[in-house]
Amino acid sequence: MIVGAGGAGLSAAVTAAMAGKKVVLLEKNGFAGGNTSVSGGCFNVANVNQDNIKMTEGQKKIVEGILAEKPLNPLHQELINKLKKQWNEYTASGSNKLFDSPELHALQTWKSGDRKANLELVYTLTQNVKSMMKELEGIGFEWRPNANQFVGALWPRSNRAANFKSGVGYVDTFLQYIKDKNLPVQILLSTKANDLIIKDSRVAGVMAQAKNGTKYVLNAADGVILTTGGFGANVKMRNEYDELWGKKLGETTPTTNLPSATGDGISLAKKAGAGLTQMGWIQLFPAGDPTTGATSFKLGENSCIYVNKNGKRYVNESERRDVLAKANLAQEGGVFYVISSAKRALVDKDGRNAYGVKVADILKSGKSYKADTLEELAQKAGINGKNLVETVKRWNEFCKKGTGDEMGRPTCMDDHRLDEGGPYYATLMTPSVHHTMGGVTINKKAQVLNEAGNVIPGLYAAGEVTGGIHGTNRVGCNAVPDALVFGRIAALNFVK
Repeated sequence: MIVGAGGAGLSAAVTAAMAGKKVVLLEKNGFAGGNTSVSGGCFNVANVNQDNIKMTEGQKKIVEGILAEKPLNPLHQELINKLKKQWNEYTASGSNKLFDSPELHALQTWKSGDRKANLELVYTLTQNVKSMMKELEGIGFEWRPNANQFVGALWPRSNRAANFKSGVGYVDTFLQYIKDKNLPVQILLSTKANDLIIKDSRVAGVMAQAKNGTKYVLNAADGVILTTGGFGANVKMRNEYDELWGKKLGETTPTTNLPSATGDGISLAKKAGAGLTQMGWIQLFPAGDPTTGATSFKLGENSCIYVNKNGKRYVNESERRDVLAKANLAQEGGVFYVISSAKRALVDKDGRNAYGVKVADILKSGKSYKADTLEELAQKAGINGKNLVETVKRWNEFCKKGTGDEMGRPTCMDDHRLDEGGPYYATLMTPSVHHTMGGVTINKKAQVLNEAGNVIPGLYAAGEVTGGIHGTNRVGCNAVPDALVFGRIAALNFVK
């Protein structure tokens, strides 16, 4: 039994079915996919598709800073020792290619969440993303040849699909594979889990009800995996638990989440005695639609330069997402503009952006502007034109030199360049509720733990329903890997 047919649930379902298990997959929506289907779909993996990226002096300082940290626990010491050995080998080789490793990925992730996450879970994630990537490739997922650095990702290790737009690619790939291989996976859509069945202190099934009123008693021989997502669309829950935003995440605060992200699995697990962890840490995506919170209307990467209405930059756009969100909210009206080049805006031959939305429709919405010159762009968008021209000039100088950015960025990726001339885009954005870092407590086998830290037999969880993997701040492009990797781990362990 798997509850929730998003990325984590589908990953678990395919893994279990390939191991010979019969699977029933519940989904309260009328479609599979969950928040994975509306995500940007980026996927962090170290040492993959990075050969075209050069190492900068700023990036070297980041690695050396991590190596200089005082170890806080034995695993932290172990990861630093491994990273030090890797770094010494890299520097001795004389290579100028980007350095990366699962250990660097883990240490950056842990540090970015203020070292509040469970480092064992973090390292489990970064050790398993590469094999998950290969697993996806083996069932029909095609990867773009070059990694990039998405907003809040901290390092150029972000990958995405070549044969799909956004996160829907993972969903469609799993569903197509289930169909093509005739896997024993029964998906019950428009069916909500109302309770867990517990027999002899073991979770043994689910009580559910379809929208048409049909009730189900679903007995599970091997147990139940909860993959129901977070609670980003539950205003009551997010203000009840919030510890970062002054409990001001009300109805008027937009969200990137589907309306169904209401924390159902957390409530189910809590009733069964599960412990909850880090529930107060809620992430705002730095760059969403000021009205709806959606990210699908972007033109160019959300890690391109940000300017305020005065035409000036005010933050290092490669920073943590919480740092970016706070800086963006501090601008006039809580809004800002992402400035990007039409030549680097990831628009396909059909005139659609990275989410498959028509650029013409985005421009008609009045939330994004296009012009051949920066002066014209500023006039259309209501930005101080003189300052914008000067800001872009300084940015182009940094991209050329690779050092000395006024906001402290360590690198200028190709997709962030503005030195090739117009047309340009300016997209109006504001932060929106994106990810809930807290949830059900699990161990590295994805087993759910009770408040005393003991395993609840028969109950597993994966994805945003869980807590402890991200700490106070989730690294950009770690969410889909988290869901898919731990969905797979949960299924493998419950098969065992």
